[in-house]
Amino acid sequence: FYRTTDGGATWINITASLTAAPAGFCGITHVGNRVYAVGRYLGATDYYTSDDAGTTWRHRNLSGLMSGLVDIIFVDQSTGFIGGTGPSSTAQGSATILKTTDGGTTWRTVFSNAAGPGWAWKIFPVTSTVIYASIESNDDTYRVLKSVDGGETWGIEIVATGQRPPFPEVGLQGIGFLDINVGWVGGFFTGMFATTNGGLTWSPVPVT
Repeated sequence: FYRTTDGGATWINITASLTAAPAGFCGITHVGNRVYAVGRYLGATDYYTSDDAGTTWRHRNLSGLMSGLVDIIFVDQSTGFIGGTGPSSTAQGSATILKTTDGGTTWRTVFSNAAGPGWAWKIFPVTSTVIYASIESNDDTYRVLKSVDGGETWGIEIVATGQRPPFPEVGLQGIGFLDINVGWVGGFFTGMFATTNGGLTWSPVPVT
């Protein structure tokens, strides 16, 4: 884990200062001087928080709720989300999203995918109420989650079916939206998919 205080010109390894040795990090975010980090997507459920801009850190293990953590994002000081894979007797559970409304002190499950093993990979709030998330799954379907009530409930949007992955996992990773209607997704495949109607329909975008 590295920290910079000069805009990235130099970086200091602060791993030894963490209260628990990390297996890896997949998601980092902040709200003011409060910093959050989670990881990793497989084999670890470490959740780190800092209230002083990353000078000192606290650690918790979220293994009771998840079996892997990928992303963490906050829409304000109180409300945030963690994406990853849910509890499982094996290494991988179902794509799962957690929500907090007390600044990360407590977390609860607000989505668990019934379509089999996978991850909620990246979460993209467009507003405090309209939130999208990409799903990486082990079948041949690309899925996006959408919430219009601040992440309390989530609907599944089908981006494409009949997809065959070059890796054991298939699905979406990167996701970004200009507004509540216009956005893109990409992942372990060539090209991207785009929507102009809030995810109701998606069209392939060729990329070299």
